[in-house]
Amino acid sequence: KNEGKAEEAKKLEETLMAHVEMPKPELPKIELKQVKVSYDVPYEPSDKDASMPWVEKYRPATLSDLIGNVSPYLRAFVKTNSFPLAMVFYGDYGQGKTAAAKAFIRDYYVNQKVFVAQATCADIIHSAKWTSENEGCWSPVLNIDATITPEVETIKEKVLMFMRVRAMWNLAGSKLKKFVLFDEADRLGYVAQGVLRSLLEKYPGTVTIYTTNRIESVDPAIVSRASGGVFEFRKPDTESLIQHLQKILGREGKTLSHK
Repeated sequence: KNEGKAEEAKKLEETLMAHVEMPKPELPKIELKQVKVSYDVPYEPSDKDASMPWVEKYRPATLSDLIGNVSPYLRAFVKTNSFPLAMVFYGDYGQGKTAAAKAFIRDYYVNQKVFVAQATCADIIHSAKWTSENEGCWSPVLNIDATITPEVETIKEKVLMFMRVRAMWNLAGSKLKKFVLFDEADRLGYVAQGVLRSLLEKYPGTVTIYTTNRIESVDPAIVSRASGGVFEFRKPDTESLIQHLQKILGREGKTLSHK
C-alpha cells in the first residue's frame, strides 16, 4: 500500500479472504428437537405450466412446504414475530438453505398482511402482489448473490442505501423488519463482512440472513450476533422424503412404487 498500490492490495486481500480455509469455529453441538407449530400462513399458488420441471414447479414457496427440523423453528419466528437481527443458514449444497430463507421472508410478510397469499419471495423482491393498502411501496427485501457481487464497495453502497430507507408499518401500526439476504456468503470475505457487521449495529431495523456452505467462512462476530438463529441444514431422513414425494405425486395424480 505504501508503494501507491492501495487498490490492488485491497482487491488481493478480498480475493484471498474469500478462498482461505479458516479454522472451523467451535459451535455448540445442539440437536434440534422436533417441535410442532400450528401454521396458518396461507399460500395460494397460481396456475403453473404443466410442462414445467418438478424441481421448479414444487420449489418451496412457504415454510409449510419445507421438511426437516429447521422449518418448525422458523415458523415459530414468524408466528411470534421475534427473531435475531442476523441469521446464518449453513450446510452442504442443495439442502434448502436459500429456499428456507426465502420462504421465511415470504411467510413473515404475508403473515403481516403486507403481501397477498399468492405472493412468493420473488414477488416481494420485485415489489409485486402487495395487499391493496400497501400497493406501490418499495421492496422490503434486498437479495445479494456474493458470487456475482463480491466487491466490498458495491455491497456497502447497495446495503447502506437499502438500510437508510425508512421502515415499513403494517395496518396494526407495528414496525416491520426489512431483510438483506446474502447467498453464498462465504464469498464475501472478512473485509466485506466487517463492513456489514458495522451496518448491522447501526441499522437494527434490518435483518441480515447469510446462507453458506462453509460456516467457518462467516465472521465469528456475525455468528455470535446471530445467536438463536444459526441453523445447520442436513439431508432429511428417507421417510420424510417419501412422505413429501407422495404429497407431490398426489397433486399430479400419480403413485409411488416402493420397489
